[in-house]
Amino acid sequence: MTFVDYGFFIIIISSSLLGCYRGFVRELLSIIAWFFAFYLAQSFSVIAASELHWIDNESIRNLVAYFLIFIAVLLVSMGVITILNKFIKYTGLTFPNILLGGLFGFIRAIFIVLICHSVIQSTSFVNHSAWQDAFIKPYFESFTAKAGVYLPLDILKHVKYPQRTYF
Repeated sequence: MTFVDYGFFIIIISSSLLGCYRGFVRELLSIIAWFFAFYLAQSFSVIAASELHWIDNESIRNLVAYFLIFIAVLLVSMGVITILNKFIKYTGLTFPNILLGGLFGFIRAIFIVLICHSVIQSTSFVNHSAWQDAFIKPYFESFTAKAGVYLPLDILKHVKYPQRTYF
């Protein structure tokens, strides 16, 4: 095993443990909150920026409005998540929440490793001995090659796999 394997295993284990610690509800709602905050900030920052008359520079005004909406949505969602976590604690669903949180963290880690794997495949690091000798590489290589049909073509043209060519 090489340092690449250890790095990937650290990502998988730490994400799984973090998922167990935080629980499924918090993990899932946090991701939803981030997407929702991004969407609302993107959609309403121009409207909010028009109310910030005290900022002279329009770019900074738009940036401040975006940031304020983003942070406000995350703060509100933190309150909702805290209330739901207390509800789960009082209803006795803590153990399933922990188990599903660990599973969620594991799946998140697999996606992170797949993204890392895809990025590495488009760099010169693929010729490094640590990458060539990595124990985990063939498993993710075959999985990423199968998942490649779902990637945009402009990304696929940079990804090279020995088992499969897309062009």
